[in-house]
Amino acid sequence: HTLTSGSHAGAHGIGCVKTGCCQYGLQIASLCAGDNVCCFTSDTCGGTSSGGSGVAASRSDVDVRITELNGLKTCFVNWGNAHCIEPALLAAVASRETQGGALLDSRGYGDNGNGYGIMQCDIHTSGLDCTRCSPRSCCHLEMMSAFLIEKIKLVQSRHTSWSKDQQLQGGVAAYNYFPSGTSFSAVDSHTTGHDYSNDVIARAQWLKNHYHYY
Repeated sequence: HTLTSGSHAGAHGIGCVKTGCCQYGLQIASLCAGDNVCCFTSDTCGGTSSGGSGVAASRSDVDVRITELNGLKTCFVNWGNAHCIEPALLAAVASRETQGGALLDSRGYGDNGNGYGIMQCDIHTSGLDCTRCSPRSCCHLEMMSAFLIEKIKLVQSRHTSWSKDQQLQGGVAAYNYFPSGTSFSAVDSHTTGHDYSNDVIARAQWLKNHYHYY
């Protein structure tokens, strides 16, 4: 699907599925035929974790480390499909956080020792037993994917006026830094690089369309 209006006109979504299988999907009914669909569609307007900018940089980051991500592709796909969240979105978080694990040290830590595992469990603020799972394991991604869903639910409850797609993107932003204020336009105002959720969604687009994460 191609957007025909708005700031991302000409950009492509990552596809549509029935809402019953996409509870936490990015729901943009106006882009699809009928109401019972959900899609991802976004762009990267700021930078990425590697310092580039734009959707091309997000895709490049995925391409460079796709081998690392593919090592856990089955885990992303199985858990995502079982819990009605796009597997591509989960893998995109791992891509943004640690380049699929490439940025971890020998003990499984990143962010100067403050985050653990490929999806970066914050050892100080998450409230989770971050090290109970090995850093590159299905156990870790299941724990952190559940954590992401809780963030999405929290944004849904606090920002009831936001559309479904905005709530999901807000949940992705909240995984990094909870959005302040009530305006969706500021969703990435405090996230790393001021582009976290847009970058993750752009990576998810590429992972689903190009690498078949579904």
